Amino acid sequence: MLEEFVYTWLALENMAGEKEVRKRCPHCDNELEPYKAANRGKAFKIVNSSDPKVDSATFHQQWWDNLRNDIFHGKKRLDSNLLIDLNKVLDRLQPAVESYIERELAVTLRRGPKSASDTMFFASWNYLEFGTRQPQSEFAPDPPDLARFTSIIEQKGITWAEQEAGCHLLSASDFEIW
Repeated sequence: MLEEFVYTWLALENMAGEKEVRKRCPHCDNELEPYKAANRGKAFKIVNSSDPKVDSATFHQQWWDNLRNDIFHGKKRLDSNLLIDLNKVLDRLQPAVESYIERELAVTLRRGPKSASDTMFFASWNYLEFGTRQPQSEFAPDPPDLARFTSIIEQKGITWAEQEAGCHLLSASDFEIW
């Protein structure tokens, strides 16, 4: 989530561009050297155009001055409260950034699941150890055929004859050790 926030925020700042900032010295009132900074005003307009419920004070003080600066400048230790705040902002920031990209480029983005729990499937990696007639080869030229491999995985086991022939179904931890 931290990386997602950082990259989404960097995209926002990149889209908003820079502006020249001019300030005066608080002691002598002379004009200081101008410098470039992210254009907060345009960044706010990008977010607000997609989510009008985000007001200027929330964006500038809570999101930019607090959350963004805490993350980018290391002002706070990462803890569960900060992650909760990041998630709340990200739920509003990411759609705003994506909406801006769609408008500017006249495209429709494909949206995948936000997290693994949003999907209706899970990934399972199965490792099959088997003997080969050419063990010196970089890749075994004689692996079990796909139909047999699939049935091994579906049955979550192999026959006694296959075990005798040196074929083993490995768990992920066994595979790492192997």
